[in-house]
Amino acid sequence: VLFKGAGAIMSSKLVFLGWKLPLVLLTDNDDKFLFDLEVKLKMGHESAKMELMDALVDFPAAVLLRRPGLLRTVLDILGAPATNDPLSSSLVPLDCIQWLRELLILARKAYISV
Repeated sequence: VLFKGAGAIMSSKLVFLGWKLPLVLLTDNDDKFLFDLEVKLKMGHESAKMELMDALVDFPAAVLLRRPGLLRTVLDILGAPATNDPLSSSLVPLDCIQWLRELLILARKAYISV
């Protein structure tokens, strides 16, 4: 070990090599589900909230983090102005915060187990 303390962190292999998400192969049905979920979120479909929460159980964090369209859509909902319109979306910003929090917890657990 060349360094101690913070220097040891900066000289770790992860800093030099970068940490990469593990490759997870998806079936055509899984890929279709995630694509449809993104579309439902954009359209404010009433089943989008439940399906988004189900995705946390059905897929590893690496899969969800590799879907920039899905993440962007969740962040767009998070940043949207609050509305009381029941037709605007079944997903509210607080739901997005909860989903992102759970996604980060799953990603951290996956990182620690590497």
